[in-house]
Amino acid sequence: MSDLDYLIRSYTKKRTIIFDLDNTLYLERNYLFIVYEEISKRYYPEVSENVFNFLCNNFSKYGRGNLYQKLINEFGRKLSLDQFLECLRSTNIHNKIDVLPWFRKFCSHTDNQICGNIITNGNVEQQINKIESICWPENFKLVNVIYANKYEPKPSVASFRILANKIELFRPIYVGDSAIDKKFAQNTNVDFFNVTTIEGKI
Repeated sequence: MSDLDYLIRSYTKKRTIIFDLDNTLYLERNYLFIVYEEISKRYYPEVSENVFNFLCNNFSKYGRGNLYQKLINEFGRKLSLDQFLECLRSTNIHNKIDVLPWFRKFCSHTDNQICGNIITNGNVEQQINKIESICWPENFKLVNVIYANKYEPKPSVASFRILANKIELFRPIYVGDSAIDKKFAQNTNVDFFNVTTIEGKI
């Protein structure tokens, strides 16, 4: 399922919409690149621009795997792994990151308040900071955020059961962007809406 109008129609019919977070509602790199800039300036002030470009380019090409090790191999051990992780997890950018165009369009279909439900993987502290760093549409209110890593990461159904104990679910749809999200929807026996197929998502 990929038609945004279908998702809008489903919401107007009172179906429960549950969202993934990273690269579904916003681009994760927009958060991480600001953090990389902070790391570059704080720990490598003399070559901060080079370090920043190195981190961004490596993430864009290869993802986050071994990024700390690559950093210290290239520029020296100016910070510990704990310091690196602390920056990644604790940096709060305070409402500066925009949501993706598809989601803003979804929210704009009504002037009424949209009550949001999110189930997300990832380090809990970092996911909290990401959510606080996003500039949400005025009519979108986060009601339930389930941090799956508190229980068992997706595609385990544990986080879905937590949400089901909080609210009454009506023909739920899980909105995500990855194979793990799709498998999660299958495991919980709910419809999956893949945002990567929406034209103009980015």
